[in-house]
Amino acid sequence: MTIGGQAVPAAGPEQDIPSQPGRVGAKARRWGPGGTLNGSSESTARVVRVKSPTQRREAQRAFWRFKYEQREPFFGESESAFARYCLKVLRREPSVREVVELGSGYGRDARFLAECGYSVTGVDVTGGGAHRSVLARRGSESARFVEGDALRFLDGLPAGGSDAVYSNMFFNMDYTRREHRRLLKAIHRVLRESGLHLYSARSTTDPWYGRGRKVRPDTFDFAPNGVTMHFFSKEYADEVSEGLFEPVSRREQREGKDDFPIRLLYVVDRKAHTNATTVQSPKRRSETRRRSRDRS
Repeated sequence: MTIGGQAVPAAGPEQDIPSQPGRVGAKARRWGPGGTLNGSSESTARVVRVKSPTQRREAQRAFWRFKYEQREPFFGESESAFARYCLKVLRREPSVREVVELGSGYGRDARFLAECGYSVTGVDVTGGGAHRSVLARRGSESARFVEGDALRFLDGLPAGGSDAVYSNMFFNMDYTRREHRRLLKAIHRVLRESGLHLYSARSTTDPWYGRGRKVRPDTFDFAPNGVTMHFFSKEYADEVSEGLFEPVSRREQREGKDDFPIRLLYVVDRKAHTNATTVQSPKRRSETRRRSRDRS
C-alpha cells in the first residue's frame, strides 16, 4: 500500500481478550447509548470494565467486533449523513485526492468517498467484520482497508503525505484527553500543509450525555447496554486541537432514528502552519509563559 507516494506498512491486528457477554432484559425495547437495541435477540454487548489504556482499547475492539459480526450491517449499508456533509466540504478543496479514514468499520463511508473519486485508506481495529468484504466487492478499487490500531497506523504513515483525515464518531471511543491530543498530533504530522481534519463526535448536548457511570469528565460507561464514550463540546474540540489546527467550522447536528435520536458535533479543521515538532500543549505553553515572566 502507498500513501503520498510512499510505501506504508500495515498495522498488525491485536489479539482478542476474553470478555463477558451481558444480555440485556427482554422486556425493555429501546436503544441503548452504545447502539444496542435492548430486548433484541442480537443485543449481547461484550463490555469489560477495565482501566489501563491497552485494556480499554481491547474492550472497545471486542464490543465493536461483536457488533460487526451480526447478520445485518450495524449502521446499514448507506453512507453516513456526516460523509455526505464532508463531501460538500471536500468538493470545495480541489487539491484533496487522498483521504485516510480512522475507525472505518465495515467501510460504508470509505466506499462512498471512493465512489465519489477519492483514494481512501480505512483503518479499523476490528477489521470491519464480514460485511466489509461484501461492501468492498460492490465498491471502488480506490478504497483500501487495514486492520490495526489507528495511532500505530498513523505513526507508520509518511509525514505530510495525506490530503485529509476523516472519521465518523471515532473520537467518541474511550480516550483520555492526553490520548486525544496524541492522536491529533499524529494526524497533524501526516497531513500536508493546509490539509483537512474532518470528524464527528457525539456531543455534550446528546440526550444520552450524563447517563451511565461517570469515569472522567464528559466520559460515561454505559455497560452492559453499550461501551464507554467520551462526549465532545465545541470548547473541548477547540482545546485539544489548539496549536495544531485552525477551526474551519463547528456544527451541531441531530441524527439517528425516532426511537434513538442522537446529537453530533461536526468538526472541520485545517492544519495550522506550525512545525509539529515544536507544538506545545496548552499546559506546557502556560508553563513556558510563566517561566518567561519569572525571568523578566
